[in-house]
Amino acid sequence: MSNWIIIKTKRSKEFWAKENLVRQKFEVYIPLTYKIKKIFDKIKTIKSPLFEGYIFVKSDLSNPRLVKINNTMGVNSILSFSNTKSILPGEYIQKLKSLENKKGVISIFRFKELIEGKIYKILHGPFKGLNGIFHQALNNKSIILILNILGKNLNLKLPKNYIAVN
Repeated sequence: MSNWIIIKTKRSKEFWAKENLVRQKFEVYIPLTYKIKKIFDKIKTIKSPLFEGYIFVKSDLSNPRLVKINNTMGVNSILSFSNTKSILPGEYIQKLKSLENKKGVISIFRFKELIEGKIYKILHGPFKGLNGIFHQALNNKSIILILNILGKNLNLKLPKNYIAVN
């Protein structure tokens, strides 16, 4: 199995760097995840790099074309420690790829286990900033959170990605 080199990209330029490296015939991998972003007054779920600022290039260290990587638009540098290029064995990339769904995205929400009775903060919507107690998951996308408002418990149905650990 081939090794992969870790590349540090310029800020928010992962896809631009990938495009330019692919033009130079490098095999590039960017693991993606979903990120919640507020655009104007709408909340959108967008695809975003799992490791912001880093991409992976499949290559052999003896490849003379590696010199071109540092001069590629969007690339900051090949990540190295004590003048030794950082190498990632192919098994790690295969493991990341095995975690992808059919759309090629690694859903980190899938690995976040919500605990009944634990307090979570609401991130979006009219109750933004308030804390609630997790009651139950309705499905993969919706949950019920209990809010105590004016001494009464209110069961609130929310998208799962609207909450975070307090």
